Amino acid sequence: MRSRIALGALAMLLAVNAFASPIFGTWKAELNGQAVTVVIANVDRHADGKMAIGAGESTRFVPISNIHFVDAPPMTVQFEVPNQAGAAKLLSSSAAKTVKFELHTDDGQSATLRVVDESGQGQTVKAVKQK
Repeated sequence: MRSRIALGALAMLLAVNAFASPIFGTWKAELNGQAVTVVIANVDRHADGKMAIGAGESTRFVPISNIHFVDAPPMTVQFEVPNQAGAAKLLSSSAAKTVKFELHTDDGQSATLRVVDESGQGQTVKAVKQK
């Protein structure tokens, strides 16, 4: 009985930590010479997000989909953005319909934004959390 209660409490603690995670916020990086802003938010107890590519009037917004946490407490989140037939121009060599990313932070202030590419051609860039 005690082990069930302890297991339930641990599950609740992990769930609470997921929604208080330092991964939530606005992250700025540069990928292939373009400014990239990733916003991961806690909306009604689930992760939601968006990505902006470029700066100023040339900014393009793309939706983020398939958001999921990799670890607990969540310090890493994986997600996908549509490549829009190359319109997002996130990867010069990718013909894929979607581009997969992983955002990882150790301290909640700086992070790595990694392109998850099955061909091994993925890139990793530094990201900084905006306050």
